[in-house]
Amino acid sequence: MMKLKNLFLSLMAMLLVVSAAAQSRKQVRQYYYWINQAELAICDSNYESANECYDKAFHIQYPFPKDLLSAYSLNLKITKDFDRIQKSVLIHFSLHLF
Repeated sequence: MMKLKNLFLSLMAMLLVVSAAAQSRKQVRQYYYWINQAELAICDSNYESANECYDKAFHIQYPFPKDLLSAYSLNLKITKDFDRIQKSVLIHFSLHLF
């Protein structure tokens, strides 16, 4: 009886790990989808749309430095408002640190 209980608990733990990994993969796919959409919008000179796509991607998972740099360079090109960009950087860091 004890072996059956241990087997059941082990299977449940494995199921949780597999489920978490699948969710993580889904988030990564969504992140890269929005990053790709942003880059395509930049190629079409649709900067506002690209900015929105970057925002969507950054709310899915913590952004990679290269993507952050691209987004903030784009933001600077659009707004020319360095203070707004600094606030945005702080918001993105605080979203993922706490």
